[in-house]
Amino acid sequence: MLLKHAVKEVHTIGELTFFGCDPDEEQEANWLAGCLLLPRKLLVATLRAGATAADIAERYEVSLQMANYRISATGVMRQVARR
Repeated sequence: MLLKHAVKEVHTIGELTFFGCDPDEEQEANWLAGCLLLPRKLLVATLRAGATAADIAERYEVSLQMANYRISATGVMRQVARR
């Protein structure tokens, strides 16, 4: 409840329940999840130690897509390359 988003719809398919929300709020929630899973400081330290996106994904149990997204979105490769 960090973002205080309200559930817009509830859908049930068989035994599964899905909660629908505003697409902008969903994007905001995904962005926050990435920040919490792979903080910028962690990315910088891990990349400076020689890790790749695949290494980060495996070590922190996130998808390779999430690791690549966070590396790209934060611009940490420029910071790591300067050293």
